[in-house]
Amino acid sequence: MNTTEHTISKNSIWLTATPAPFAQTLPFYLTEAGSFEASENYAVSRDGGGGFLLFYTLKGCGSLEQDGHSVSLPENSAVILDCSMPYYYHASGGGWDFIWFYINGSGMRAMFDIIYPDGIFAADMKDDTGLRGVFSEISVLMRGNDAKSLAEMSACLHRTVNSVLYAALDKEKSARPANASDDIRKVVQYIQACYGEPMTLDDMVARAHMSKYHFIRLFKRVIGVTPYRYLTAHRINAAKTLLRTTDMQVGEIAEKCGFSDTSNFVVQFKKHAGQKPLEYRKDFSQ
Repeated sequence: MNTTEHTISKNSIWLTATPAPFAQTLPFYLTEAGSFEASENYAVSRDGGGGFLLFYTLKGCGSLEQDGHSVSLPENSAVILDCSMPYYYHASGGGWDFIWFYINGSGMRAMFDIIYPDGIFAADMKDDTGLRGVFSEISVLMRGNDAKSLAEMSACLHRTVNSVLYAALDKEKSARPANASDDIRKVVQYIQACYGEPMTLDDMVARAHMSKYHFIRLFKRVIGVTPYRYLTAHRINAAKTLLRTTDMQVGEIAEKCGFSDTSNFVVQFKKHAGQKPLEYRKDFSQ
């Protein structure tokens, strides 16, 4: 953070940590965090590097720019930046009091992509009263460098990022047509009831009453995976149950679970389960 003394007050707090090897194996870990009281002249520009920055405005307003997106961050709003790309942020229209976390870990990329499928935006966090207290909790955990503190910090960061995800999903949901989410749920019910039958993407779209492009995007937004991946996973789960609880042949199970042929079933099963169907059955028969 290329700040200077005259742009942040003496009351500002800046914490740093050198993650232990164990921390770097966790889904979320922290290298820096801060609670800043910034003047109207405060501004930071970076060419990119790595990790993710989470901002939450306590008072005043900030402004962030990245990859053609400009985001205003008023009080009680939050945003996450992908620091692999150049970015610029500054106080906007006066002072800006905010907390920030520089987060790394294997879980951050997946969470970021779910939160922002079409570019960053400010999420309204007014209903999330716990976010204001996160910095204090993180401050305590950063003083401990033992395995328990690091694991608790990873969980705390996960909850924090989750709160941004929930707010982002709520914002997007309010902008959808009234029945859009219900249509997606109907398709999910259709998949769960008819997975053993031949099923195409067009069959799903016909039940969703929207364009194919919008359906795929909304399905992934609501459910977390694409329609095809959800269908395949449901078929694999059903096959697992049959492999564990029956003596059915692999070919019979493939047909019953909606796979076009046995070889495709075996390929898909190994891809998702990490082993072939008969290997899976053998593990549960021992």
